Amino acid sequence: MKKIQQWVSLQTVFIGFILLFLFWDSLFVYFVQDDFFLLAVSHTKTVSEFMRFFVPLQDTVWYRPLSSQVFFFLGQALFGVRPLLYHSIVFLTHVCTGYMMFRLLYALTKQYRIAIFASFLYVTSWIHILSLSWLASYSFVLGPLFLVSTLYFHVQKKPAPAFFFFVLGILAPEVLLITPIVIAV
Repeated sequence: MKKIQQWVSLQTVFIGFILLFLFWDSLFVYFVQDDFFLLAVSHTKTVSEFMRFFVPLQDTVWYRPLSSQVFFFLGQALFGVRPLLYHSIVFLTHVCTGYMMFRLLYALTKQYRIAIFASFLYVTSWIHILSLSWLASYSFVLGPLFLVSTLYFHVQKKPAPAFFFFVLGILAPEVLLITPIVIAV
């Protein structure tokens, strides 16, 4: 089992390098469109202002505090206005999603090759180019990580971490509210 874990770790790093090659240009996209709105609404000086991130905004039609306001708040606190560092976090989140997808698929199929191939297809799909390039769409990177993590821990019969990732998922893209339906089916 330890040999398989080392092999998976090595392949995760290798896939990370492939992703760097495929999506390299995404790392250098400056802030665009909604990014500026989120940079503006993510300024806070007090804990109570930070907690207001979790109250739905009146001028938006979505509720994604973790992947929007909190992400941009932490980004500004840690990186200022250097988008490369924001994109690095988005990219690492995408790699983590691929890793958790592998773990979920392996837990379901017990087939190493199927799990690695399917997760490779997912992370290298060009459908992710927008999500990796446009920081305001971080919810489309963070949400799948929380969804796949929720499903993985559910399959492993670990309800506490499954519930934890489900709650985080609701705070990233609100569409993850349907996760219990996915589990029931």
